[in-house]
Amino acid sequence: MPKSVATSGQISMETVVGRNIRALRQARNLTVEALASACDLTKGQMSKIETGNVSAPLSTIERIAQALKADPGLLLRRKDGSNWYFLIVRAIHADPAPSRMFAPWACW
Repeated sequence: MPKSVATSGQISMETVVGRNIRALRQARNLTVEALASACDLTKGQMSKIETGNVSAPLSTIERIAQALKADPGLLLRRKDGSNWYFLIVRAIHADPAPSRMFAPWACW
């Protein structure tokens, strides 16, 4: 089980990815079940990814990003602070159109 804090003292990448996925999922008004289904995962698998309890393969992260209509790099992005993912939510609320690909530079 991955640790929530990496040896560097920063939040682990599993936690970063999970928080980013959860923020985008909630901003898109999707349930865990709906996102999991769209990614061919179980609700339990998606929950473990969102909580940072497992390290998802890049292929899974790519499927999740496609379901969220987001750039996969956005899910891996660590900003200066551990709470940067709130910027994602703010950016999505400014432009909630799910048909457009969400670009990581839109937060800046």
